[in-house]
Amino acid sequence: LDFFRKNGLQTDLGRQQFLELCHEVADGHNSDTIAASKCLIDYLFHKVAYDSQKKKWGESMFLNEVASIPFVCMETLHHLSWIKPVCTPTKQIHQTIPNKILFMTELKGAFVNSESLPFLVWTIKPLVSLPCSRSDVAHLLGVKTMVQVDDIIQNIKCIAEGHLSD
Repeated sequence: LDFFRKNGLQTDLGRQQFLELCHEVADGHNSDTIAASKCLIDYLFHKVAYDSQKKKWGESMFLNEVASIPFVCMETLHHLSWIKPVCTPTKQIHQTIPNKILFMTELKGAFVNSESLPFLVWTIKPLVSLPCSRSDVAHLLGVKTMVQVDDIIQNIKCIAEGHLSD
């Protein structure tokens, strides 16, 4: 943010403006969706973590609304896709530069991509990378950090139904 301040650019967003930017990213209305998504997630985590009274950015109705917008890039896990593709994304955006399709998801219900977690749920739940290990902020946004046994069983069933099971 220091760079923005030095150049006289805006460094603080209101909640409504933030929601509008999330919708713009979700609709693919920018040239670098990956960077825009990451920037918004970083900003959101910073604002929620440091909103000491949780009255503005930590308010549950606002966080619920943000967490329901598919502005977050899913991890594609290419190293596992030969076994079974990742779960179906909420939304797909075709980005022209570079020419690729991005899988987008909401924060609510997604899992944090950690060292062992992808192997347990990648076929049934979206995985996202977050800027920090603030599990308190992730929890407020409905992001899962712990896997339930039922999720693991569903993942195994999904893999067993794949082309390798023949």
